[in-house]
Amino acid sequence: DVSDDVQDLFSLPEYGKIISLEPDLTKPEPQPEAPWVPPTFFQIANTYIAGEDANGLLIIDQHAAHTRILFEQAMESLQNNIAQDSQELLFPELIDLSKQEKEIFRNVDEQLRKLGFFVEPFGGDTFQIRSIPSALPLSRAAKAVHDFLNDVDENDTKNDMVKFQEAIAKSWAKTNAYQAGDKLKPEEITALVGQLMITQEPLKSPFGNPTLMRLTLDELSKKFRH
Repeated sequence: DVSDDVQDLFSLPEYGKIISLEPDLTKPEPQPEAPWVPPTFFQIANTYIAGEDANGLLIIDQHAAHTRILFEQAMESLQNNIAQDSQELLFPELIDLSKQEKEIFRNVDEQLRKLGFFVEPFGGDTFQIRSIPSALPLSRAAKAVHDFLNDVDENDTKNDMVKFQEAIAKSWAKTNAYQAGDKLKPEEITALVGQLMITQEPLKSPFGNPTLMRLTLDELSKKFRH
């Protein structure tokens, strides 16, 4: 005896029909699905990045977001002894360091090189910057070195290696990140958003500041009293 399930199968009107291998010209051919198009992001006041996602409007603080990205990259370099990409300057840039900055420089020179900066004494209080991180504009090189050295001094924790590395990574990220007012190219915007989303903590900078906010469709609807 066959089961009830099999009996049901045999009772289907389709059963017993001859399956044709010829195409059925009476049926329209299935249309391919439209390819997924990633959201388009754009800058607001050269400070924020905005774009639409499935839940509403996403707004990103470009400085906080880039700081998060660079911080995690710096920590990976320092912890795993991996050198960051750097660009050698055709004409080294000269800078003068204060006595305090020179002392700090002696403590962090090795870490600076891993992060793409190659700075060496030139004579007296003058130093020359021979290479800088690949993504850092040359116009910001000297300021980045000064800001880095001054900021590391404020977070001097070299007696604890992990905290020392974190302090260096934070300072390096803050001074090398996109600043408010920096105009970004479309490909830089796309890269920033993509890199932020794969960080370990994409919602906040290493200093605890939020990197992004979302206005949901419901929130927008309430604001416009729909």
